[in-house]
Amino acid sequence: MKIFISYSHRDEGVVDRLITHMAALKREGVVQEWYDRKITAGSILDEAIIDELEESDLVLLIVSPDFIASDYCYERELARAREKAKSGELLIVPVIAEPCDWLGLLGDLKAIPKDGKPISEWMSQNTALLDVVQELRRIVEAVPRSKNRAVEQHKTPIQGPQKYKVKRQFDEIDKAEFIENSFAEIRSYFEGASAEIEALDGIKARFTSVSDSEFACRIVNQNIANGRAFISVRCRSGGGHFFGDIDFSNSENASGNSSNGGFSVQADDYSLAWVGRMSFSASERTMSTKEVAEVLWKDFVAQAGIHHD
Repeated sequence: MKIFISYSHRDEGVVDRLITHMAALKREGVVQEWYDRKITAGSILDEAIIDELEESDLVLLIVSPDFIASDYCYERELARAREKAKSGELLIVPVIAEPCDWLGLLGDLKAIPKDGKPISEWMSQNTALLDVVQELRRIVEAVPRSKNRAVEQHKTPIQGPQKYKVKRQFDEIDKAEFIENSFAEIRSYFEGASAEIEALDGIKARFTSVSDSEFACRIVNQNIANGRAFISVRCRSGGGHFFGDIDFSNSENASGNSSNGGFSVQADDYSLAWVGRMSFSASERTMSTKEVAEVLWKDFVAQAGIHHD
């Protein structure tokens, strides 16, 4: 499902957090979001925006006093979305970001979060945005797959080509790009999961991007004594490092010369994958990048007394 986000630039912070919360849906390939920061240099702004709106399946309105006051948001984007909605070409969903007089303009539409309560009035912004994302998931699941463009674009190709594997050699550049792309995917996984886990009672999480090659995450479980966990994940894309190409530490004050485990790139005749050497598992097996992220996350939250299926 292609989602067009209509918003006032004064609400850019809400949009950034919403996109973070949509990480799981995006990883599953069921949604593809667009907003005007994706316009490339040299494009004609108005044409680019309307072209994307025409191709969208759902329009999210980030509703606030600034949105209502914006002539462009209301008279251009919303007006065209209304026309397409009447013909059944798309859905319109208001996301109420701040208290404002929206009912007279958008009261015929079901608003989220729950009961149209503004995000700014929730005790936790993350809980409010999780409610928004859960409603988006319900919408996606209710739309027939044949009408869901994002799903269509991510469908598995016809089975013929997938019956075959082609041998190839992987050079150092291939491996370096694989490592860097994998680290970015793991970073995105942790950032999205950290935001989502705060919906649990008594749980606080903080994600920190330390540098381009390191991020850290902390969880506090207020429901139990010593319910704390910390992890620092580092990318060592130079190759040949003792701890692996990506490694991690659970000690907050650990030096760069210590580690609790790591993952090294392994190439066979057909693909690149990860081999894990972890202190919490004696076995070694090849893993995809997604599996690496999941293994790290499950072990991390378990240290704070949280089980993740």
